[in-house]
Amino acid sequence: MNEEIKRCRIIVASTNYQVLVIKEFGEFKYYIVDSFYPKTINNPYNEVMKGVEITSVLGLMGSMSSVTDNWVDEKKVGLPVEDFKFGHDEWVWLIKIEQNKKI
Repeated sequence: MNEEIKRCRIIVASTNYQVLVIKEFGEFKYYIVDSFYPKTINNPYNEVMKGVEITSVLGLMGSMSSVTDNWVDEKKVGLPVEDFKFGHDEWVWLIKIEQNKKI
């Protein structure tokens, strides 16, 4: 697993954010998304609403094992918020990650 994916997993596990990983023109881009709608039979496009690209922010995490919502909010300041659609299927949507709990 590459370092960026590990960092995305840390963000999702430590905060209330969802991260969408998209392969665009051979490169991976990482977005915090408010809403994501995968394509369906009736809709040929995946749709991102209020996505903030955090690719550059992931490098600032260093070896942090956990982050907070406030840390992410600070890093998002000044980054553009995007709504967009794409038609390919090279993406991963990280929604929620919980630690294993004893039953």
